[in-house]
Amino acid sequence: MNDSILLGLVQNAAILLSFSIFCEYVWVNETKFKPLYRQLIFGGFIGVIGIILMMTSWKGSSGIVFDTRSIILSISGLFFGVIPTSIAVLITGMYRFFMGGDGITMGIAVIISSGTIGIIWRELLTRVGNQLKWVELLLMGLVVHIAMLFCTLLLPSEKIYSTLSYLILPLLTIYPVVNMLLGLFIQRQMQNVKNRTILSSTEEKYSRLYGSMSDAYLVMDIEYNILECNKALQDVLGYSEKDLLATNFKNITPKKWIQIDEIIIKNEVLINGSSQVYEKECIKKDGSVVSVELRVHLMKDEQEEAVGYWAILRDISSRKNVLQQIDNERARLETILETVPEMIWLKSTKGNYLACNNNFAEFLGVKKDELIGKSDFIIYNNNELADFYSKKDLEVIQSANTIRFVNWAKSVNADNEILTETIKTPMYDSNGNITGVLGVSRDISEIKKTEEELRKAKEQAEESDKLKSIFLANMSHEIRTPMNAIMGFSELLIDSEIEEVERMQYVNIIQQSGNRLVQIIDDIVDLSKLEMSQITLKNSDFYLFSLMKESIEIHKNRGLIKSKPNLELAIKSSPELEGLELHSDSTRIQQVLDNLIENSIKFSDSGRVELGCNVIESNNQVFVEIYVKDDGIGIPEDRHEVIFERFRQGDEEHFIDGTGLGLSICKGLVELLGGTIRFESEVGVGSTFYFTIPVDKSKLPNRNDDLNNAKERMESKKVLVAENDYNSFLYVKKLFDDQDVEVIFAENSTEMLDKLRQLSPDLLIMDLDIPGRDSLICLDEIKKSEIETKIIAQSTYVFKEQEEKCMSAGCDGYLTKPFTKEELFAQVRKVLV
Repeated sequence: MNDSILLGLVQNAAILLSFSIFCEYVWVNETKFKPLYRQLIFGGFIGVIGIILMMTSWKGSSGIVFDTRSIILSISGLFFGVIPTSIAVLITGMYRFFMGGDGITMGIAVIISSGTIGIIWRELLTRVGNQLKWVELLLMGLVVHIAMLFCTLLLPSEKIYSTLSYLILPLLTIYPVVNMLLGLFIQRQMQNVKNRTILSSTEEKYSRLYGSMSDAYLVMDIEYNILECNKALQDVLGYSEKDLLATNFKNITPKKWIQIDEIIIKNEVLINGSSQVYEKECIKKDGSVVSVELRVHLMKDEQEEAVGYWAILRDISSRKNVLQQIDNERARLETILETVPEMIWLKSTKGNYLACNNNFAEFLGVKKDELIGKSDFIIYNNNELADFYSKKDLEVIQSANTIRFVNWAKSVNADNEILTETIKTPMYDSNGNITGVLGVSRDISEIKKTEEELRKAKEQAEESDKLKSIFLANMSHEIRTPMNAIMGFSELLIDSEIEEVERMQYVNIIQQSGNRLVQIIDDIVDLSKLEMSQITLKNSDFYLFSLMKESIEIHKNRGLIKSKPNLELAIKSSPELEGLELHSDSTRIQQVLDNLIENSIKFSDSGRVELGCNVIESNNQVFVEIYVKDDGIGIPEDRHEVIFERFRQGDEEHFIDGTGLGLSICKGLVELLGGTIRFESEVGVGSTFYFTIPVDKSKLPNRNDDLNNAKERMESKKVLVAENDYNSFLYVKKLFDDQDVEVIFAENSTEMLDKLRQLSPDLLIMDLDIPGRDSLICLDEIKKSEIETKIIAQSTYVFKEQEEKCMSAGCDGYLTKPFTKEELFAQVRKVLV
């Protein structure tokens, strides 16, 4: 290969490079010409380039002229298609014909074959326009120039050999590489233009989006200088875009909100990447203040460094005005309610009073604030009347219809009784869901009806209600069990002859039954969650044998066992197990016991119902196995597999009182407690139900020793109680009466923080709902200070997530209201000892 070839190649390469650059502006970029015109023009342009290449050709040793027209024509066929390439082939072919010479036939053949191979390659490689591999381009270059070698056969015979020997090396080495490089370069240009088009389209799309959205959008740097905003922000604040881009966001924020913004940026945006949606105010151009809600997001650079913020902001002035109108409407409605002579009240779907007028409260003899949030069962001493009202409410909710009835209404103290006509109608929310019951009563005592007729009508109504509510009554047996204990032992306490020890025992049973009642009310909701494992256990230390005796005593005072004189209810004593202490959910265990004992009594007419327990070991785990044994009718063998299923009973051929839920509830609760439940039964002989609870005897200290140790370690301590309810404070203070402890009261967060700094108490018992600053913010402030006071949080929330949130915020203990003395000192021991 001599210098003329290299020089010709360099000149041709420069022309090809210029061609590729020009392609980006003529072919790749969109032009104002229509597609067909564009192809015709570009074909002519390629033909001109081919002519220029032939004008800068070089002569071989045989006198034949050579250039790189094969490269440009094959590339044209591959990337630009049939029409431009055909035009270029026609133009270059005509010029080569005009040039004449011995190689005219070969030259025209090379022009046609190069363009044709490029077009064929385009059809074979359907990815043209996408990413082509260099190997595919190199292979096309080899095919084109191998075809060119074959075209030398069209030369005069005496020049074929010399031409082949002259061309074979560059055609099989340099030409294919140049072919590949030019293809890659044009492909890169096409891809770059495509990327720029996509980027431009994306920018335009988002620009239109932010410009047309109804919510305001702004971008700020790290110093709160506004860098970008949309039209909505200009409309909200009344500023022009130019004014806003020259403004710091703090300059359009009232002073009282600047510190709040900074706290949110610090505690939420910089930590979580964005804030929660919150409300604030902004200053408009005319100086007025507009209410907005916004959410701020953090912007980071490629090094994950914070460089600014962006926010979506919404004008909520209209919403505020609507809320104000709602408040005004509520005030007008309240005026109407207080003006009409009827008694009016509102209840929730659970039967708790939401609101009432003064006429209703005055008739009942109860203050309005004492009535709100309570049910008829709490307000009335007359459970029969409370049950009647509850059933009426349930009828309205279930039927979704208005009902009207007449009854004798009594005040709470029963010193006032009137005949009333009552209308109860369901209340709905905006989605059409029933949210409660509206009741309106008026005094119709003047109506001439005899007392006997009214009594008969009342009895008929009550009988009808009883028939309609059999299912509801069966479902509520879990609530009536502790209620019966409370009522039964309350009657026994009236007897002045009983000894003090026995009296205290009754008081203890009443108190525990009351606690059970509170727990069981929650259980009614929990029952539907058993299959979804959403019930939260409340574990505590308790004596199992005492729990078992309590269950026996409760059932001994029920009417069911008294109606069966030949049936004995007993507990099997085991001295070595009487001191056994468990750490589990005592309320759930007693709920299981009550279900099993009640079933045994229900299905036994004589004989014995025995309750007992044993300690067993299974799979290296220690369990206490509790059993309930009876001499009842037994369970048929064909019912054994379904007895624990919901709504299934041992005898489904005859009516049996009960809903069929008891045993399925027991199974779910026992498994939730970490145990198992099973039974043995024979028809006509009786049944024995067993269930196990995990126990670790080595970790069960004696409760009395624990309390004495706690008292010894609690001497000369200061306890600060932060509580918004003074009566709750007095209760906590009373629990510390037998100890050398100074109990201090704080009624809000400010007073609490001041006394923490001034007095440095040993323990802080803080209500999470204390007035003032948010309790979690207070905990964060205490945590960051040098205050070493231990903290126990108290709350009405029973969810485990709330406790975990408090513990992570810096609390050392957690109490759920209501709590007992044992529960309080268990937390105190954990924190201080």
